[in-house]
Amino acid sequence: MFEYLRNNKDWIFSGIGILALTGLGQFIFYIIKTFINRKKRCVQIKVSFYQTFVSTILGTGPVYPNIGYEITNIGKEEVLIKSVSLDFCGKHITHLGYDKSMGLASEASLKIDKLLRPKEYFKGTFNISGLVEAIGKQLTNKAKMRIQAIDTLGNLYFSKKFKYSELLHNIEISNSVNTKG
Repeated sequence: MFEYLRNNKDWIFSGIGILALTGLGQFIFYIIKTFINRKKRCVQIKVSFYQTFVSTILGTGPVYPNIGYEITNIGKEEVLIKSVSLDFCGKHITHLGYDKSMGLASEASLKIDKLLRPKEYFKGTFNISGLVEAIGKQLTNKAKMRIQAIDTLGNLYFSKKFKYSELLHNIEISNSVNTKG
């Protein structure tokens, strides 16, 4: 190695050589920093589909289809989850100004601002009855979707992918119960 430095000292210690060595050092530092941060910040998202029955004094009301999610901090650092949304896995959805992801509330995204310490979890749910009308025929039954969470540092966390047909099936179940009642 010292032999190489002696033979190439003209270009290594010139401006271009120092710039190249500095760039290489920064690249190595970035790779190490990214690897360490991935170990510290790790979030797991689980998704479930279910129905909500509304009961009042007057009797049973309509049944609503829901998606439930559980966000668990499985890393070593605290994570402040800023928002949760539905990600269409790269598909462009043009209705209502949504682009590739859609918020899980009437706004553009569901703002939750939930601090998760290591091993803590947060459960949430949202109604999906109006989702098919919002999307229309822009997705096929085989299209993939997932839940996306964003922390305050801009890191993205995703659930496992599920098919659009699973979401449609959940809505169909609610509709069939509502028409029988």
